[in-house]
This record gives sequence, C-alpha cells and structure tokens, in this order.
Amino acid sequence: MWKWSFLIFFLSLKCLSGSWTREALRLSGGSDQTRRQALGQLRQQPHLHELLLKELAGPQRGLALDVISALEMRSFLPTLLEKAQTDESGFIYLTINTLLTMQNRDEVVAIYRQRLFCPPACKTSPAAQVILLDALSFIHEKLPYNDLRLLLLSPGAWPEVKAAVVAYVREQTLEQNDNRYLPLLKIALADPSLQLREQTIYFIAELPKDMRRKRVVDLQNCALPVSPTTQNLCRRLAQEK
Repeated sequence: MWKWSFLIFFLSLKCLSGSWTREALRLSGGSDQTRRQALGQLRQQPHLHELLLKELAGPQRGLALDVISALEMRSFLPTLLEKAQTDESGFIYLTINTLLTMQNRDEVVAIYRQRLFCPPACKTSPAAQVILLDALSFIHEKLPYNDLRLLLLSPGAWPEVKAAVVAYVREQTLEQNDNRYLPLLKIALADPSLQLREQTIYFIAELPKDMRRKRVVDLQNCALPVSPTTQNLCRRLAQEK
C-alpha cells in the first residue's frame, strides 16, 4: 500500500512542477501586479518546499532560487549554504544574500569569511569569491588586512578577485571613511593585470587630495604598461603638489 501512496505523491509532484515554474517565470519582466499575483499563487502551491528542494539539483535551479528569494524562504538557508560550497557560479550566494536578517547575519558572515579566505581545499571558486567580497563589502563587514593582502599577492588568484579586493578598499575608504586598507593599493599597482592597475589608478584619482599625496610613492609604478589615457592620469597624479 505504501508503494502506491509514494507513487501517487511522486506523480502529484510531477504534475505540480509545471504550475510553479509558470508562476516563477512571472516574477520578473512583468508589472508589479503580475508579480504580486505570481507570489500569491506560489504561496498556495502544494508541496512547494519539496518541489524547490528537488529542483535545486535539477535543470530549473535558477527558477527555484528566484522563488526562494522572492518568498523569503529562510528555512532553505542551511541547504543553500551547503550547496554553495560546490557551486562554481556563486549564484547560490546571491540568493543567500537576500535572506540575511539581523538574527542570522553573524552566522552567515562567519561562513562567508571562512570560505573567502580558506585554503584551496575549501574549493571556493573565483566567481564565488567575488560575490562573497561584494556581499561583505555591502554590509560593511571589516575584513582582516593581512588576509586581503595575501589575496592580492596570491599568484593563483584571478584578476577579478583582486579587482573585488580593490573595490572593497574603495568602499571602505570613500563610503566608510576607513583608511586602514589604502596601503594595499601599492600591491595592486604592481600586479601583472592591466585591468587591476588601471582600476587602482582611477580609484586613487577619486581620493581627496591629502590622501592622494600619501599615495604618490605608490604611483612610481606608472612605468608599468597601462593605456595612454591612464598613463597620463597616473603621471599627473604622481606630479600633483
């Protein structure tokens, strides 16, 4: 008898899967009213938790993440944190970011910090590292100077990850008035990545004049190859009095 019950439950999930995906697709690209209607239908969807849990490992993973985020289904947090460990795209972390509250923030931030700076054995992908850095910057989390330094110095770190470090320094300096990370710019200016050097030079140009003067010694690296426009900017900043 239990076999028939399980079969009926399985078939019902299969039939329901089409209806939740239709509503999930209505969450974006339409009017506010359409979105509200879709959210209402999804809240009434039978076995929605089971359907989404199944799809997190299936072809509709992106839609499932959209629904979890839109309905603020924080009961999925443990599952998402576990699955994010092996998610090379880092997209699961974007969903986790939408589920942060004052109650779960400390726990999630501790996991983020561990995975951002962990050794290669943690298998945090470069894409995920960028998303983690951006998330920690957005919530104004203070990160250890030396860990950021090691990321910038790491020959195996992707240029995009190092660019996210410079973006973090920018946010801390210009938005949070915290200048402790500015010495990291010297490392970024000497990096082999053209994109990173140019990003750093334009960031220095944004600094207030008194801060720029303190970075003049770092700009001796204007000799490294950059675009002509950036080269001129670098030289002008280096000669600024």
